[in-house]
Amino acid sequence: MYTPMKKNLLIQLMVASSALMVMVACGGQSKSTTGDNDSTAVEGMEIIEESTAAADVVKGELGLFDLRGPVKTCVTKVEGYKGECKFDENGFVTVLNSKPLKEEYKKISRDEQGRLKHCSYDEYDETFCNYTVNEAGLLVEMEDWPFMDGGCKTKYTYDDNGDLIQITVEGFDIEGGGTDVIKYVIEERDAHGNWTCRTANGKSQTRTITYYE
Repeated sequence: MYTPMKKNLLIQLMVASSALMVMVACGGQSKSTTGDNDSTAVEGMEIIEESTAAADVVKGELGLFDLRGPVKTCVTKVEGYKGECKFDENGFVTVLNSKPLKEEYKKISRDEQGRLKHCSYDEYDETFCNYTVNEAGLLVEMEDWPFMDGGCKTKYTYDDNGDLIQITVEGFDIEGGGTDVIKYVIEERDAHGNWTCRTANGKSQTRTITYYE
């Protein structure tokens, strides 16, 4: 059975955040994926959730982290883990998991809108992360293989308002794998409508967000 990792939890939370919180790490069999012809990108996955309820397309890469508006920084706290993401004024991430993006990924490929698509943790693309977004720019699937023998696929489900309400994480490792379902309930929002406190299967998650003026 796979074990959720704090790193992936951050990425899923943020968009899902959870980060996006946000990332969920898992163990699994090795895989290889071919990225785009950019030095920094992620292979597209099957789109599971086509919700375009968030009326407008989310700016930059904020949709990967369940964020909207002129976000400058976002610090997410999940079960003792704290991770920070920073964005430029166009909504593109510059710091991920408290590290500069170029330190988090060795190679990055992007889609036509400049968003992360296929990212490699190593120079040989043996460990990687793929991001898939829908027409509204919201993350709908993430495939993360941080280890050659372990990884996971996470599918994101949104309500009609574009709020993340559930993620389904399917993990793979040398012993087989397993599936986790995490349901979110938003408890507090800031003036921009971004959640600042929510529960994930009953457990509290918080984040502190700053904005460009």
